[in-house]
Amino acid sequence: YDTKAYYLAGDLTLDKTLYISGSGGNNVCICLNGHSITQTGNYDVINVANNVSLSLYDCSGVNAGQITHASGATGRGVKFFAETRNTFDMYGGTITGNNATDADDNMGGGVLVTGSGNGSFNLHGGVITGNSAANGGGVAVCSTQSNNKNTSRYFNMSGGTISDNQASDNGGGVYVENNGRVTVSGGEIKDNTATKGGGIGGGISGTNNGGSIDASTCPPIYITVSDRAKITGNSAPVGGGIYAGDDAHGYCRFTMTGGEINGNTSGNTSVYNKNYTYNGGGVYLGGTMTVSGDAKIVNNTKDNESNNVFLPQVGDSTDYFTMTIGDDGLKSGASIGVTSSKALADGEA
Repeated sequence: YDTKAYYLAGDLTLDKTLYISGSGGNNVCICLNGHSITQTGNYDVINVANNVSLSLYDCSGVNAGQITHASGATGRGVKFFAETRNTFDMYGGTITGNNATDADDNMGGGVLVTGSGNGSFNLHGGVITGNSAANGGGVAVCSTQSNNKNTSRYFNMSGGTISDNQASDNGGGVYVENNGRVTVSGGEIKDNTATKGGGIGGGISGTNNGGSIDASTCPPIYITVSDRAKITGNSAPVGGGIYAGDDAHGYCRFTMTGGEINGNTSGNTSVYNKNYTYNGGGVYLGGTMTVSGDAKIVNNTKDNESNNVFLPQVGDSTDYFTMTIGDDGLKSGASIGVTSSKALADGEA
């Protein structure tokens, strides 16, 4: 592997996208060193090709270095094309003040993970804050091959902060679709807003046959929360913490083995005025949900009333989405509140 390292000696101003590419097996390391890379045009700041891996640092130690847009300019912070082996690893710095607004390219205000391979964006540290998009104000994980079930793009968060981002539709902090996989094992996703999924939101694309989605064409989405992860203080009219609802058409696979979803809110908030069933302060479920270990889903509300996990009706049927306790069971410190759109029998969840 060939590694090239760059240290910013001063602020860098761009009027076009900074393209990072290689010949395969290349690694590029950028240390912001407390300085900023600012885009003045209506372009993305950085574009990472599918044949190179990028590591982002800020040697200042206080995340003072920024990837951002000048006032009035639009475009995302980083667009990362995932392939079989390449990665984008963020250890420090701040991605802020970016806005993905183009009608045909409006996902991932801070970072967009796309492409047709199995590459990953790994957030170890740093801050993604104050960005906006239609889907995925902070981070979006999607695909250039919407119905390909054989490849996944990954977002793995073990540290850092995703905060104060906005999505006009789905996923204020993080949005995932089309076989994308989001794993949060550390760090905090907090104070983000959206119409659906203030913290994390998900949806899928499949073939529509006569008004219904053909299951055979649907690549599922995967959301996992574990260990020290915190999803707190996010808000949306539906799915304040996590939304894996109607947009997922039942094909979300949500697993929680630890961490906490705490203090998020749903309801008829003033964030965006759209007509949804206002529920799921913590989690609005539209797929399978398996919990175990020390999982905590507490202190979430709908219009100031307790509303932690909401289990809605499956479409127009008489069935309801359900939550399952995993084989390892729940530990004594676990706590999960459940609200259903039907009365639950004893022992039912």
